[in-house]
Amino acid sequence: DLVLESIGVALGSQVAVMWLISPDGLSLHCASYWQAAEVDVPTFHRATVDARPARGDGVPGRTWAHERSLTHDFAMHTGSPREIAAREAGLRTAVSVPIRSGSSVYGVLEFLSFGVGARPRKWDEMADSMGAQLGQFMHDKRSEAELRSSDARYRDSEALNRAVIENAADGIVTAGADGLITSFNRAATSLFGYSEAQAVGMPLRLIRALGDEDLDDLNDWTWQAELGDAAVQHAQTVTIGARQDGSTFPMELGLSNMKLGARQCVVAVIRDVTERLALQRDIQHQAFHDSLTDLPNRALFADRLDHARKRLSRTSSRYAVLILDLDNFKTVNDSLGHRAGDELLLAVSRRLAEAVRPGDTAARLGGDEFGILLEDLA
Repeated sequence: DLVLESIGVALGSQVAVMWLISPDGLSLHCASYWQAAEVDVPTFHRATVDARPARGDGVPGRTWAHERSLTHDFAMHTGSPREIAAREAGLRTAVSVPIRSGSSVYGVLEFLSFGVGARPRKWDEMADSMGAQLGQFMHDKRSEAELRSSDARYRDSEALNRAVIENAADGIVTAGADGLITSFNRAATSLFGYSEAQAVGMPLRLIRALGDEDLDDLNDWTWQAELGDAAVQHAQTVTIGARQDGSTFPMELGLSNMKLGARQCVVAVIRDVTERLALQRDIQHQAFHDSLTDLPNRALFADRLDHARKRLSRTSSRYAVLILDLDNFKTVNDSLGHRAGDELLLAVSRRLAEAVRPGDTAARLGGDEFGILLEDLA
């Protein structure tokens, strides 16, 4: 209000209004209102505060639309309730100038007076100058606000990214072009035992067990090969991870070699696959072994028999196949129950497994039927 008052007094106006464009960009609203001490125009003041002129509506709206200074004589042109209130209050002339900076218009300055007549050229120049200065001020303030908002969004984004990485279930480790670790998330600390402070600056290759040859090609690719114009390269393998205490574990390692502008970095995503590999082994074992006796089942027996036949075509060694079943097994099941039958099958299975040589196969083919494959016979 003090700024508006100083401008109004300097220009010899009785009323001054600063209109600013609303956030939705559809209308103007009264941001500041000043009137001289001797002026009493309550109806006009209320109409001004309540007004929301659209682009092209009334004196301020037309100034906004044309983006240049305008003069209005209320005695000759009245239309809106505000213009009628101005004339009834004795206000005669309104001069308005856009608040602008470059091609951007932020609002309108409106100066009203009871008199009418030609304005000196200096008056117009002063009003335009005030509008330009206010426009530049608002432009600078808005730029500062946008910059602060952008900085805040960037900080929020960085914080969110960091929180996501820190709370990821997988270990995430980053390294620079020199292969030295630059970040080490919480899951990586759980996997390897190093704190982030301990890990940062360590060579990334130390997270794998020494003597593990699986990563030789990845080492060449990740830390020695030139990326050229490739923005991103990726490789993934299952290898052996090395903990700080010297223990090891199977890990799935994904390496992304990224070139971000002029900066090259490596992102390693690590997962402990101990349980997954154990589950895969269990599933595979169950698929090829009898659930009761744990002997090879019919499918594994047939596979080994097929291999024996193929070896026979290449070597002079022979093989033999024995098929046997248990006499009166149904009688045992019917008279003593299935538990007794299962115990009998387990006893027979143990004896067969102990009787065959290492490399031979004793299998349960189903029910009380067993198969034996003897290989490399003279």
